[in-house]
Parts: sequence; structure tokens; C-alpha cells
Amino acid sequence: MRHLLALTVLATALAGVGLPAAAAAPGVAAAAPGTARGWRLVHRDDFGGSRLDPIWGRYSGPHGGEAASYYSPDQVAVSGGLLRLRMSERPSGGRRFATGAVGSWGLVQTYGRYEFRAKAPLGRGIDSYVTLWPPSQAPQQATLLEILARPGAEKAYLSNEYGSGETNRTVSGRFSDSFHTYVIEWAPRWFRILIDGQVRMKDTHASLVRKWIGFAVSSGDPLTGLPGSATRLPAEFQIDWVRIYAYDAKAAPLAPGPSASPSRSPSPTPTPTATATATTTPSATPASSPPTSPSPQGPAGPTAGPTVEAVNTSGSSPSRGLVTIAGAALLVAGGTALAFTAVSRFRRPRHGK
Repeated sequence: MRHLLALTVLATALAGVGLPAAAAAPGVAAAAPGTARGWRLVHRDDFGGSRLDPIWGRYSGPHGGEAASYYSPDQVAVSGGLLRLRMSERPSGGRRFATGAVGSWGLVQTYGRYEFRAKAPLGRGIDSYVTLWPPSQAPQQATLLEILARPGAEKAYLSNEYGSGETNRTVSGRFSDSFHTYVIEWAPRWFRILIDGQVRMKDTHASLVRKWIGFAVSSGDPLTGLPGSATRLPAEFQIDWVRIYAYDAKAAPLAPGPSASPSRSPSPTPTPTATATATTTPSATPASSPPTSPSPQGPAGPTAGPTVEAVNTSGSSPSRGLVTIAGAALLVAGGTALAFTAVSRFRRPRHGK
């Protein structure tokens, strides 16, 4: 069931910001799927200390549509070598649940390899998900890896949108028992998702727009449902480490195994066992389109875009000005892009429960 998701996006296109460059443009020679060649490490995060790296920003605002959760920055924490995204039963923004989410708004690129090690919380009514999302708000261009760890029926819902259509796959397994390793590979002419080293989704279609990666917890949409009496809250979606690679056909092959050691000794990670089913959805006109001129004043109603405290990637706190670029409200401080507010019409693929 499709639903709306309001996101706040970090601007990265302003000249003078020292961010990793976008990967190769469409049409470049592509490394073949199944090989480790073609990836150049641009960011690694082991979540040491107690603060987020500057590339990350916290979501703040209502989860769109029929959801029962509200993104609250205080539900995001870094401790014990983990990024912790919490879901609490606490009224927030008129919603029943407060949840945590972050996005790499300071690192946006076309194509990439995204590795992470994570543990989803067990319980009905909790959606622990990862997305590759376009700051341009281009329709039908998202990637989704959603984990619904219902007791006895844990599933991962995988989606690859590429503009003219989308491919969906559902994988049954155990995702809450321990930490598992996930890889999303997005290249010029292919796309795939691996779980614990096994390919769980392959596609010959690839999106062509720039994206950032986000990690989030939500609840209450038609697919996820609401927590039952047996669901223990607060619950945490825990991320041990993240590696982000840019696409580079000339890059040397990656070393075998994970790109870096996790912050703890790896726990046993049973491989998902059930066979997944894939479906391809033909191109369709979105039910609604995002507004072209988001307001810098923040939410105007229950489905308006969230507001966040601006992220200063320069590390200082100069005075802030307001500039309009391509119809988007952009906060600028001393030539450094900070943040702008936009409303994303986020569509959930039609997965079965």
C-alpha cells in the first residue's frame, strides 16, 4: 500500500561545498554484477563516540499518510558503537509514537555501493527501513529495504524504482535475532541487494538520479500496522557500521569480506531461508506530485514537510540567510549549504503482508 513520507533534505549542489563528487554519468562502462570491481570508498562510519558524523541529519516531522508515528530527533542516539533509532509510545506531533531516522544529506551521488550491519527490533507494527532517496524529489526513483520483524513471520521487503517502473521482492527469514550484513549495489546498468553475502534481489534496471541513504523506523501505515500488546517498546533499530562507495569503473577490486571490521565480534547470522518472489510494476502516474516551492516556515498541516535544525557542515555557526534556488528554500551560512525543507511524496510498493 502506498503511503506518504515527509522528509527533510540536505542541499549538496551549492558550489563551494567540499562533498564527494557524483559518480560516473550514465553511459560509462559498467563493472559486471557479481564482481567487486567498480567501487571507491567515500565514507565509513563506525558510530564511535556520542555524536553523528556531519554527513547525517535527523528527520523531524510527521510520517505522512495514514501512519501513526512522528519523527523526533530525540529518538536518535549514538552510543556503545551503535547508531540507535528508537520507537517509543509517546505522543508526539499529534501521533501516538515517536520514532528516529537519519539521512546522509551531506553525501548525495549517482550510483553507489552501500554496506551496513544492522539488527531490526522484533515486534509487530515496527517498520525498520533503509532508503536511497533523490533530493530532487523525482517521482518513482526510490530504493527501499524494509524489515518487518513480526514474531514467526519476519520479512524483508525490497524495492527498486527506476522511473519507468519498479521491481519488488519479498524475502522471509530472521532479521531480529542478531546483526546481519546488508549490501545495496546500484550501477549504471544493474542493481542488486545482498543479505549476509547472498544475492536476494537482482535487476537489470537502474535509476539515473542522484540519491542519499537514509535509515528510519516508522509505524502505522497499512503494510506495517500498529504494535500489538506483545510488542515491547521502546524498541531500537541498531546500525553497527556503514560504508558508502562511489561508482568508479577503474577502481581496484575490493578485498574479500566486509570492507572493515565491525565494532564488535560478529554474531552468528543465520541466512534468510525462504524463497522470495519478484514482481515488476509497469510505469504509472503517481497519485500526487510534490510541491515545487516548499515553504521555509515548516509544517502547515499534518502532511506538510518536516522542519529540522540546520546542519552546519563547516562546523561553525555564522549568521544564516535565506536564498531561493530552483524553487527550493535553502539556508546558507558563509557560502556553505545547510538545509532546506521539502515534501516528498513517498510511495510504498504494493507488497503483500
